[in-house]
This record gives sequence, C-alpha cells and structure tokens, in this order.
Amino acid sequence: MSSTIRLQTSSCQCCKLYKYERHPNKPNLQPTPIPNYPCEILHIDIFALEKRLYLSCIDKFSKFAKLFHLQSKASVHLRETLVEALHYFTAPKVLVSDNERGLLCPTVLNYLRSLDIDLYYAPTQKSEVNGQVERFHSTFLEIYRCLKDELPTFKPVELVHIAVDRYNTSVHSVTNRKPADVFFDRSSRVNYQGLTDFRRQTLEDIKGLIEYKQIRGNMARNKNRDEPKSYGPGDEVFVANKQIKTKEKARFRCEKVQEDNKVTVKTRSGKIFHKSDLRN
Repeated sequence: MSSTIRLQTSSCQCCKLYKYERHPNKPNLQPTPIPNYPCEILHIDIFALEKRLYLSCIDKFSKFAKLFHLQSKASVHLRETLVEALHYFTAPKVLVSDNERGLLCPTVLNYLRSLDIDLYYAPTQKSEVNGQVERFHSTFLEIYRCLKDELPTFKPVELVHIAVDRYNTSVHSVTNRKPADVFFDRSSRVNYQGLTDFRRQTLEDIKGLIEYKQIRGNMARNKNRDEPKSYGPGDEVFVANKQIKTKEKARFRCEKVQEDNKVTVKTRSGKIFHKSDLRN
C-alpha cells in the first residue's frame, strides 16, 4: 500500500503543477571555462543605482571592472554603450550576460557577431550563472555605502567612480593581486626579457589560482549535491514559475525537453532552464 501511494502521489499532474517543491534538485556545481589572459571572457549586466542605469563589465581573468552610464535599456542606447565598453576592454572571445531583452535584439546581436564574439546567455531565472558580475555588484555596493557615509557632500556619480576605483585597486581574494595591476600589466622596472618572463609567469600563476579556487569551492559546495539528472528529447519537465508573485497560481508549468546540456535543459519553447529549477 505504501509503495502504491508513493507511486500515485509522485505521478499526480495536479500536484506537480500547483504544489511547492519540498525537496528541490541540487545538481553538482560544474567547472566553468578558465581564461588564459585578460579580456578573453567578459561578463556584463545592467545595473541600476540612484535612478541611473549602468552597463557593468568585469574581466573574468583579472577581475577588473568598469561601469558605463546607460541612457535606457532600448537596443539603440544599449548598442552605443556596448561600443564604448568594448572599445575600453577590447573585443573578448566570449561575452556572458543574462537574458536582458535589449541584448537579444538583432541590432546588438549583429554588432557582436560582426566582431566574432561568442555569446553565452545565462539560463532563464538563473542569474547566479553570471556570478562574476553579480559578485562584483555586491562588493561594489558595500564600498559605495561606506563612501556615502565617508563623503556625504559628494554626488552619487562621483561616488560611483571612486567606488569602482577602490575596487580595482584592492587586492582580490582569488588572484591575490589588484585587478588594475593585472589588467594593465603593471610590474616593477625590469629589462625587456625580464618583463616578458614576468608577464608570462604572472598569467600562469593567476590562471592556476582561479582553477584552484574554483575546484576547492566546488568540492566544498557539492558535498550535499547530486549529479545532474539526464533528460531525453520529448521528456516532460516541470519548470518553476518564479516570476509569478501571487500565491493562488500554479507553482510550475509543463515543458517538453528539446536538448539536455549537462546542468541545463533547452525546451521546445526555445528557453534554457537550469536543472535546479525543475521539479524532481
């Protein structure tokens, strides 16, 4: 009787759509690509502060970050700001962002593809995948709040520039170096050959540190996680409706799998979902 009841409750379509998930999926965190030099992988996001919009960019290798004022989220203004940002950072091999509508429009996509930039979009409702820039926002806001108390007569725009500069000139916990020093390749006065050797050794050391911190962090966080479940084309999955705020509506919706990508699935609707957002 017990096994029959469990079978009936686990296959109930109504329960899957309308009930909360009491035991959510916790797939193992997977290693992410490690860049070999500054500006190989660039993370971007739209950031709002003090009624102003910014396009925030951070280099995954050096952790160097910059905020560019954004007039609006319209594709025209977004493209103009991207031109400014990429002129400053140079065109990366990979550009990582969330699913902001302005970044998905043909005006922006055609511009980025013309520069031979590979685009990677974080899964829907999973901003953690773009964690490099999200973590920068957290640290930046801490510095900004302290500056507001330290420099009360300064305007918000001035505080933003000072906060970004303080972030870039502070030793980063991953690389053990200041992001500005790594990004601009600042080093002590040495001869030409010594400078070349120093730069090569620095890049190798920083890449090794990033790999080590990623492996150690994933090992610690994966202790209570499971291997991601596998799905085949046509399988039904129940995706969390995170954007729904009212409690009387369905918690999940049914979608059919088109492609399994290890920790994400692409459904026939064309959207990509992280497996932690799927019902068991």
